[in-house]
Amino acid sequence: MTVRYLNFQIQNITGGCYDWFVTLGKEVITGKLDEVKAKAMAYACKQAQKKKRKA
Repeated sequence: MTVRYLNFQIQNITGGCYDWFVTLGKEVITGKLDEVKAKAMAYACKQAQKKKRKA
């Protein structure tokens, strides 16, 4: 998935419904798929705002 030039990959290794994870920078977010997606999108929005401030 790509959000404003930020690429991230949500993965599930074990096949369980609570075993989704995504690595964002130094953070690893785990949990249910919808929770992981929401947290990843929030992270992407924060990163986009940081880039706007620098410009």
